[in-house]
Amino acid sequence: MTPTPTIDRSKVKALMQQEQQRFAEAHPRSLELYRRAQNSLLAGVPMHWMTRWPGGFPLFVDEARGATFRDVDGLEHVLTEAAYRHMIALGEQLEAEVRGVMERYHLPWHVTRVGCRVEYLFRPNPAQNGSEALAGQDPDLDPFIHLFMLNRGILLTPFHNMALISPETTPAQVRRHTEVFEEAVRALIS
Repeated sequence: MTPTPTIDRSKVKALMQQEQQRFAEAHPRSLELYRRAQNSLLAGVPMHWMTRWPGGFPLFVDEARGATFRDVDGLEHVLTEAAYRHMIALGEQLEAEVRGVMERYHLPWHVTRVGCRVEYLFRPNPAQNGSEALAGQDPDLDPFIHLFMLNRGILLTPFHNMALISPETTPAQVRRHTEVFEEAVRALIS
């Protein structure tokens, strides 16, 4: 049996600092607006949970139409009601690929899927309720994985490690998520 790799917490912190710098460089307008908002909003954000955004500041939305929005730095996001079979199939692909990475590296983590929602936690077993899910969050790994992914063009749902598959998602994009996730794992255990 291959031993479970040890993750050096000081390395996670150093990698997180690198990712925060990368995020700030990629989203200068959102950072500027966040700093300006600190003069008028408590903690610089309209809702308290936004203070936990993994990059240190939230993305600011420039324009929204229907289910499409674009942030002030030009990143676009879409979610519509079309093609649930497509979304679920890609959710199944993502679940299998993430599980494969966890198994390849003998990580005591798990992945779960509900429809087109795929989530992974840094604990061996799925949470059975909200209290277990909260207790299973990792204060170092959760923000690191979010920011590592975001800095490489992949937005996980903030505050838990969840990917939502949209009708516009392609198999290549799912594969890209897996490649970046595996890149993060290699960075953590190298």
